[in-house]
Amino acid sequence: MKYRTLITLIFCSSSIFLAQAQAYAESVYKWVDAQGNIHYGDRPQNNPAQTLYVPPPPPVDAASQQRLEALKKQGKDNERKKEATAKAEAIPDSNKEVAKRNCSTAKENLAQLETAGTFLVETDKDGNQRLISSEERSKKAEAMSKEIERWCNWT
Repeated sequence: MKYRTLITLIFCSSSIFLAQAQAYAESVYKWVDAQGNIHYGDRPQNNPAQTLYVPPPPPVDAASQQRLEALKKQGKDNERKKEATAKAEAIPDSNKEVAKRNCSTAKENLAQLETAGTFLVETDKDGNQRLISSEERSKKAEAMSKEIERWCNWT
């Protein structure tokens, strides 16, 4: 009989302790300061405070978690785009002009490579002329496409 009373007493006191801990963890206090500003916090201040009950959040299912991750990724992508735009706007106008000039030059060079006849002649730095093979032409066209992408998307 003694043990039953002792066990009941321990059980009740631990239940009360757990209930108080849970209530404290989920409680938010609201109070008004001397200037009339409303404040919220997890600990009451010296002013009279009203206790608000905040229920715990519902468990997150897998589909909601995936949507949340997708939204976070989209937010990060948007931040990167904003940073890139801000960086491009911060570039001095002289650099923008150089990029535009290089873009148009690369486009002209690619157009010449594509519209030239069967034989394309190249002059080296010594003034000697030679025929360019179709493989060299395709490599140069690929390089010009990369230059176009580099300079025309730069600004």
